Amino acid sequence: MATADESSEIQLSEGPEQVQENPDADVEKMEEDAQSPEHRIWKKNSPLHYDCLITSNLVWPSLTVEWFTDTIYHDRKKCNKNRMLIGSQADPETKEQDYFAIVDVFFPSDELELPKGTVDVSKYDQHSGEIGGYGRTEAGIDLKEQEVDGETIQRMYMKVYHDGDVNKARHCPHNTNIIATKSGTNSDTFVFDLTRHPLSPSVVTPNPQLTLKGHSKTGVALDWSKPNTGMLASGGDDNTVVVWDLHAADRAQTAVQPKVTFQHDGVVESVCWHWSDPNMLSSAADDSTARFWDIRDSGKAMITLTHPSEVNSICGSKTQPTAFITSCSDNNVYLWDVRKPTQALCTLKFHKQPVYAAQWSPHCETLVATAGVDGRVLLWDLKKATCEPTKEGLPAALMFIHQHQGEVNDIAWNPCSNDPLTIASSAGNHLHVWRMAEHLRTSF
Repeated sequence: MATADESSEIQLSEGPEQVQENPDADVEKMEEDAQSPEHRIWKKNSPLHYDCLITSNLVWPSLTVEWFTDTIYHDRKKCNKNRMLIGSQADPETKEQDYFAIVDVFFPSDELELPKGTVDVSKYDQHSGEIGGYGRTEAGIDLKEQEVDGETIQRMYMKVYHDGDVNKARHCPHNTNIIATKSGTNSDTFVFDLTRHPLSPSVVTPNPQLTLKGHSKTGVALDWSKPNTGMLASGGDDNTVVVWDLHAADRAQTAVQPKVTFQHDGVVESVCWHWSDPNMLSSAADDSTARFWDIRDSGKAMITLTHPSEVNSICGSKTQPTAFITSCSDNNVYLWDVRKPTQALCTLKFHKQPVYAAQWSPHCETLVATAGVDGRVLLWDLKKATCEPTKEGLPAALMFIHQHQGEVNDIAWNPCSNDPLTIASSAGNHLHVWRMAEHLRTSF
């Protein structure tokens, strides 16, 4: 298991000598000085810990990140290309219109047989804020910069304007052109059809194809059903879970009313459809419970998992239908078998602050990623969850620590089977795409 606290003799080079004076040098030095000791150690040791590490600075923070399922080989760049869905949280004082966007991410191809430890952190592009350096490839996040009216802006592959901050954006698993979003200023949930929007819009007015009614406040919880085509669930700050059936909605109407609603006693932070049961929906809330609902019955929850603090996320296993993980504001992550709902099977402890995200790997039944306010993304091997701590006092299940400088907003496993251990994580304006080094993978 590799941690950000390990020491190393590897030193970063100072990079190429500046040909001309950099007007932002003082700012960059201040940002470097402001980095936490943990982050500086992590950056120093990155060549040892990663087979792939791509970082990029966004204009605005992205509270959401999600991979699309398609991947192609880009011959000129000698990279595999995946698409990623991100959002924006623009500063209200700028009066800039928020948006969600699709960006291209280029990975080094396995066909190049690059030597392990090819991440070169010294190859840091100060203009884009991106780390690269992968042999003969052009690996990176494709955020083109252009001058518009004297201002440098980022050009994504596709940008769609949005009403308010994008708290969450998720594409439909049955049709990746359909995007659902949660707004930071509007209680409605929006649905966009990408085929009806230009890649680079000239009009900044948001134009969703559907507006989903049912919430009285904003929220952050959103999930498409896997087995049910067109079924979407949302959770809000109004303590409610709302389900819409878009497949059965009147196509002549742009406003869609709920199919069914459920009630918590606190803000709903997360919703998650079961991977195989089309009628089972779970939710996590600030009332310290995770609840399981049958969407055919709007009554009481079928199962309630009680926690010691607010529950920020819930996620089910793709291969184990009764296994779920929850993350909480008590800094812990809990593993559950819903057939035994009175007590968690085990507790994962290593985060220093509230844990906001927990994602089960879609490729491995025992691999979990968690992230939160402490800026860490932790990888866990659940096969070792009940083992004794290591001689260093670390949890036996802890595999890897990825370090951000600030609170992690969202994480996502790459769903493509040819790249099962790559993760995207967003924290503030920073977007990271990374894969732990093969020599650190003791179980996978």
